[in-house]
Amino acid sequence: MDKVVYGRAIIIKNCGRFLNIASDFGSEYKTHPFLTEQMVYAGLTRENELIGDKKLQIEKGIVPDEYEFNNRYKLPNGRYFTCAYIIDKKKCKEEKKIDLWNKNRDNSDINDFNSIDETNAGVQDNNKLPKFGNIESMLTNNYFLTIAFSTDKDYLEKYYSGQTFYMGKKRTMFQIQEMSDIVKGDLIEEEAELFLPIQVNHNEVDNFNYYSIMTLTQRYILLKGKTKLGDNYRWDLDFKDLNKINLPKFFVDKYLGLD
Repeated sequence: MDKVVYGRAIIIKNCGRFLNIASDFGSEYKTHPFLTEQMVYAGLTRENELIGDKKLQIEKGIVPDEYEFNNRYKLPNGRYFTCAYIIDKKKCKEEKKIDLWNKNRDNSDINDFNSIDETNAGVQDNNKLPKFGNIESMLTNNYFLTIAFSTDKDYLEKYYSGQTFYMGKKRTMFQIQEMSDIVKGDLIEEEAELFLPIQVNHNEVDNFNYYSIMTLTQRYILLKGKTKLGDNYRWDLDFKDLNKINLPKFFVDKYLGLD
């Protein structure tokens, strides 16, 4: 018998600038308009499932030879989150609509930086660190949508509006803005259209009839589209204009340990 999987839509806002590095070519840092699943998971679980030493090795100048997210956290453990993708804040607040957004002048900005201290020669003597360039970052008070899903309903009930968390390498504060009710997921044996993009590897792309790639990196492919005929999870929501969320069974089962 399949376990019950509960789901909840959560809108979070960033209380400070942040970037999820998309590229750092020529000391020009670009950002994605979303938080990765790993960022959301680490933040919304407050890193309580982090395995081993919690000290940031990179701050000590020690970079691990190999970093594998699944080996640093107790996964799977019955809970996970989709990436948190930016949504149109104005439509969300005024029209009660949830529309995925792109980077633009309203939600992102580029700043120059120069870390050379002219009065203290040699202060920046680490050749591995950039000395000058520009950084694109997401401005404060943007809204991002993630879907939390878990076999533990009580765990999802621990979240509440106004709750704050820290995410990312610079520990930017995020706050829960709004949430849907917790709903039970239904297994459906049909094609499913994804509203929110998910992170997959290249082998998992074969599970889709068609898809559009939002982001392609060395670690993952972020895509949305329609899955092939087969088992998928569906949560019927009553959250603004979002009435249902679909996620592929292979994706849910992998992260909840149900496969």
